[in-house]
Amino acid sequence: MISHTVPFGKGYTAARDLVSLLQERGLFVSNTSRAEHFLEHIGYYRLSAYMYPLLKIPKNLHLYKEGATFEQVMMLYRFDKKLRVFLFNELEKIGSSGFWSDKVCHLCLEFEVMSHGGTERTEDY
Repeated sequence: MISHTVPFGKGYTAARDLVSLLQERGLFVSNTSRAEHFLEHIGYYRLSAYMYPLLKIPKNLHLYKEGATFEQVMMLYRFDKKLRVFLFNELEKIGSSGFWSDKVCHLCLEFEVMSHGGTERTEDY
């Protein structure tokens, strides 16, 4: 059997080593144990999206701007989390408000499509 998988070139790096790497790249970390905790529980790759705006150009060098801090990373992460929760709550309100069910009922009544017992217009579909 031929394997179509591509080997992953990066190995596991412990949280304390990740904190050291971020510091070497210029990110200020005031509380290393707290940073390690977040990297272990949230994950480096998830948090890396919030580190991206703090990188110097060219970003592929992975060097941080002067004054960039791990706390700024966490502030962006928390803001995004609160925004997602807010948006999903608002979308849920729209979904459960009866808006969509009213539209479906209107279309079924107007066109008699897929209404209970009415098959007159379904042959075209």
